Amino acid sequence: MAVIKAPYINYTELDSNPLATGEGSEIPIFIGTSTNTVSAITRDNIKLCRNITQVKDAIGENSGELYNKVRDFYKENSLRILNGELDVASPYVYVFDLGSNGSVADFKKAVHESKVKRESTCVAFTNYATTSSLEWEESTLTTPKKVTETITATGEVVSEPTETQITKEYELVNNEDVAFSPLYLATLSDEYRAVIQTALSGNKITPNYKTAFESAYSSDATNLQITLMTAVANELKEETKTGMLRIGYFGVESQRTNETFDAYLDRIKNITTSISSPRIALIEAEDFGISIARICSTPYYIEPGYDAYESVETTQYKRFKERTPEERDALFNAGLIFNEYDYTLPEITPRMCLGVSTAWGVMGTDYDNRVNDALLHARRNVDHQIRELFKVIAPQLKRNETSVNLRQLNTELNLCLQSEVDLGRLQEYSIDIEEVSFNPYCLKISGRITPVNSTLAIEFENYVGAPYAIATDYI
Repeated sequence: MAVIKAPYINYTELDSNPLATGEGSEIPIFIGTSTNTVSAITRDNIKLCRNITQVKDAIGENSGELYNKVRDFYKENSLRILNGELDVASPYVYVFDLGSNGSVADFKKAVHESKVKRESTCVAFTNYATTSSLEWEESTLTTPKKVTETITATGEVVSEPTETQITKEYELVNNEDVAFSPLYLATLSDEYRAVIQTALSGNKITPNYKTAFESAYSSDATNLQITLMTAVANELKEETKTGMLRIGYFGVESQRTNETFDAYLDRIKNITTSISSPRIALIEAEDFGISIARICSTPYYIEPGYDAYESVETTQYKRFKERTPEERDALFNAGLIFNEYDYTLPEITPRMCLGVSTAWGVMGTDYDNRVNDALLHARRNVDHQIRELFKVIAPQLKRNETSVNLRQLNTELNLCLQSEVDLGRLQEYSIDIEEVSFNPYCLKISGRITPVNSTLAIEFENYVGAPYAIATDYI
C-alpha cells in the first residue's frame, strides 16, 4: 500500500511556467539581528505585535535597525488605518529577533522556524550581514583531519602525508602561515571555503590565511548577501511543496557616497542575476519599512506601485533619491524595488516605481526570457488563488473518492476561480482533477492561472493638422 504519510496536500511549483504569493493585506514577519542578547534561535523568539508600542516592549527601541524598520512599517501602516483603509492594512506583524546571531546558518534556521506562522506570507529580512558574519574560528581549521594530499608551507606537494605532516600543516594554519590544497579546502564548511577561494584569487599559498579571510568578506560583502539570499530562496521554494507560499524581501544598501551609478547598478545586477527568483525581491534599504507596508497593504490583484505613500509628504523631495530617466530604467531592469516621486500626474506623488522580483533582473537586453511571475503582482495574485483552492481542496482529505465527490470538487474549484475572473482579478484559468493511476489514494490537481496585466506603458501618436482657415487670406 503506497501510503506513508498522514493526509496531506502536496503542491509542486513548475519551473517552466511558475505560479505566485501574497494577499492584501498580508501579515509580514520581520527577521533580523539586533543589539539584544539572544541565546538561541527558536520559534519562542517570534513576537506578535499589533502596534509600535508592542514592538518596543518586545525588542526595545534601542535595539538597532530591526526596530527602526518595523517602526517605519507602522508609520505607513497606521496612516492607512486612520484613513479608513483598515481592510487593506496589516492588523499585526511578527518580529523575529536574532540578537547577534547573524550567520547564513542562523538566518536559514530562522526562516525554518518562522514556518509555524502560516498566515505570514511576507518575510522581511533587515539588518542582515553586510560584512562578515562568520567569526574566525581557530578550532575550525586546527583539528587534524585525514587528507590524501597537502601542500607544505614551501609549496611542496605531498601525495600521502604522514600524521606528523598533517599536524604540522594545521599548526601552520594556527600560526597564520598557511598552505593548503583543494582537498584541504574540502574539509571546511561551504561558507569558509567560498570565502577562502575568493581570497586566494587562484594562488595556492597565501602568507596570512586569517587576514585573507577577513579582507575577502569586508571587501566583497555582496558575495555573503548572495549566499544568504540563495539559501533563503531555496528554503522558500522547498516550502511550496507543503503549500506554504511566501516571498522574501531583502533591504540592500543604496548608492554609496563614493560609488558611481554604474558601480551601484553592477552591484545590484550581480545580486539579482545570481538569485533570479520570483520569491526573492530587493528593496533599497533606506525605505525598506514603508515599502514592506506598501506591499502588504496592496490587494493581491493590484500593482504595489499603484497607490501613493501615506507617510511621505509630497513636499519631501529629498526623501527619495532623484534619478534621470536612464538611471530609473536601468535599476528597474536590474530587478530592484525603489521609490520615487511620480511626475506623470498633475500632482507630484511619492510612489514605488514597480514591484519586481530578482527574476526581473537581466544582464544586457535579455528581456524576453523573464519568467511569467517576475512581477510581484503576478506572483502574489496566483499565490492567492492557490491558497483559496487549498481551502476548497482540504475537505476532500479523508473523504471517499466517489465519482460524485470528484465532480463536486471539480465544480467547486472552477467556481472559485471563475468568481475571480468575473471580478476582473484573473484573465483566464484551466483546472483538471484526476485520480493518480499508480496510487489510488492520491488525487492530482493541475491547472493554469493567468493573472491580470498591469499597464506599464501608454503610447501616444500625435498628428498636427492644417488649420481650416488661413488668417492671411483676409488681410
